[in-house]
Amino acid sequence: MHFTIIVNPTANRGYGLESIPLIEKFLKQRKIDFTIIQTQYPGHAIEL
Repeated sequence: MHFTIIVNPTANRGYGLESIPLIEKFLKQRKIDFTIIQTQYPGHAIEL
C-alpha cells in the first residue's frame, strides 16, 4: 500500500515544514511506501 502525505509547510508557524524529516524517519523505519507533497498555496491540498 502506498500513502501520500500532504504537508502544509507554513502550518503552526513553520512546524509543518520541520515535521517532514520526522515523518520520513518514522515511515522509513517501518518500511512504509510513501510520498510527501508540500502545499504551495491556499487551497492546494483540496486540489490534490
